[in-house]
Amino acid sequence: MRWGGGAAPLSEPDVWRSVVLATPRTGRAPPAVEIVARELTRQVHAALRRGDWPAARPHTPAPSGKDI
Repeated sequence: MRWGGGAAPLSEPDVWRSVVLATPRTGRAPPAVEIVARELTRQVHAALRRGDWPAARPHTPAPSGKDI
């Protein structure tokens, strides 16, 4: 499945953009939220592997598990 998206192209190297997927810290997210978050993450990683998003750099969490 490929996303045809209606957003502006993410190819201009002079402009930095961040895409953040946030889920609740406390409690459990509803199953639908977990499924959508997992699929969005899968699609972004697949686009990176295919080279569909050449300027993208994946975020790497800090070793402690907390983002820096």
